[in-house]
Amino acid sequence: SEPEHTLEKTLPSSGSLLNLEAKNLVLMALKPAEDHADEWILRCSECHGESARLQVRSEVFNVRCEYPVDVLERPIDAAIESEQTPTIAPWKIASFRVRLSR
Repeated sequence: SEPEHTLEKTLPSSGSLLNLEAKNLVLMALKPAEDHADEWILRCSECHGESARLQVRSEVFNVRCEYPVDVLERPIDAAIESEQTPTIAPWKIASFRVRLSR
């Protein structure tokens, strides 16, 4: 007879692929950028009528916000410095170009 195989749990019972940290930010989309295969577009909205600071965290990837973009994925401001945290105005939708790495 063949030996029985046992499955060992290697994943935690819960985890976070992407966390925006602020309770008043809703992730609307995370999609590949149209012009660069190694970059992504993160779109979020503020839902409580209060300013929100975007702090993206992941238990799977290193996430770096590069710069804000418009709906056509064109840059609308200068690059985000590593110590800067983008602020999203009340009731606004905001999009950012991000890099995900392991």
